[in-house]
Amino acid sequence: IFVFKKQNNLLITMLVTTVGCFLYFAFGSNLLKERLHLANPTATFVSTGRLKDYKLNFGLWGENVTTRWHGGVGTIEYSPGAEVWGVIWSLNNEDLANLDSQEGVKDGFYTPLTVSVETDKGPVVCRTYQMNNFYATVASPQYKEVVCLGAVQNNLPDEYVTRLKAVQTNNYTGPSLRDQIMVCMLIKNKRYYLIEK
Repeated sequence: IFVFKKQNNLLITMLVTTVGCFLYFAFGSNLLKERLHLANPTATFVSTGRLKDYKLNFGLWGENVTTRWHGGVGTIEYSPGAEVWGVIWSLNNEDLANLDSQEGVKDGFYTPLTVSVETDKGPVVCRTYQMNNFYATVASPQYKEVVCLGAVQNNLPDEYVTRLKAVQTNNYTGPSLRDQIMVCMLIKNKRYYLIEK
């Protein structure tokens, strides 16, 4: 819920969440609702937004690392003048451990950050994640596809989506986490079809 208040004759926008919830800024595969819901079922869309003075990178937390994505995954890197677009989600506190686990916080893969995200209603303070020991690694086509699907699903700016679609990939063609996500999307779409019919 966006609320407005005046302070020193300036109109300030704040985002107020329900008690027991937190705000999360997603910029990688968690842009796609179905991917985020795999482990975080309480996530609900709040807004799109941009994180100023950061850029999007793809890599891993070491040189010889393998993941279910079979390539580099997204992280943010401080870069004055750059910006990263993403989605602000509201999650119940019960999903905080799930989100931290997905991001490998206990294993030292990512570190949680508190960031100010610009929205069309004003700045919003969110939790996000930054990779540790970053080692640049090309993303797989499957990871890139999920990121791009999420960007389109949430109507991120066309110019930014075009940049995402231009990201180089490693041409991996085997199974990946994308397959599980696509099954979830097919099931969801089938349910909608049955309801509408």
